[in-house]
Amino acid sequence: MNINSELRVLGIDDLPHKRTQAGDKILLIGTIFRGGKFMDGLLTTHITCDGDDSTSCFINMINTSKNKSQLRVILTDGITFGGFNVIDIHKINKKTNIPVISVVRHKPHYDKIKRAVKNVSHWEHKWHLIEKAGTLHEAIITNKTLNKPDNIFFQCAGITPAKATKILQLTTKHGVIPEPLRMSHIIGSGLYFGESRGHA
Repeated sequence: MNINSELRVLGIDDLPHKRTQAGDKILLIGTIFRGGKFMDGLLTTHITCDGDDSTSCFINMINTSKNKSQLRVILTDGITFGGFNVIDIHKINKKTNIPVISVVRHKPHYDKIKRAVKNVSHWEHKWHLIEKAGTLHEAIITNKTLNKPDNIFFQCAGITPAKATKILQLTTKHGVIPEPLRMSHIIGSGLYFGESRGHA
């Protein structure tokens, strides 16, 4: 993969939701960026809160997009969407033929996650997908807001950790969150609350 400033990157995040929304449809926002410079497109789909359809919905949204041929990397805000609707990053990579990088700001506490996931249906399958996501890598990138090194964590499929780190550095313009994910979060929270709030 040629990593350059024009690299088309898709960043996917979900809208905020409540614990009482299990079974409801949750909107996903996917913004397409050229590197981290500017937004070039928008994709949306719906998944079931606490369901098991996120992987297939991701794949369908991407494969049916007219922008698919230009996409080089998929960034996701973690691997859980709409509560505990867990994506299979390796299957998404295989079915779209696009590398996937799942990004989290802080290192997950897997013991707490496992206790929480046991409260939803099909928790064994969901936990299997969490384990299947693989090694959690740490990337040290420059926090553009504080102008100092900072860390972020990621899992990846179809791409080496070294190349994934370069893409995270390329696409981050404010703080330590890649711009496609930051923008998807801003749009999602704005749609849900009437104005954007919080951080990706």
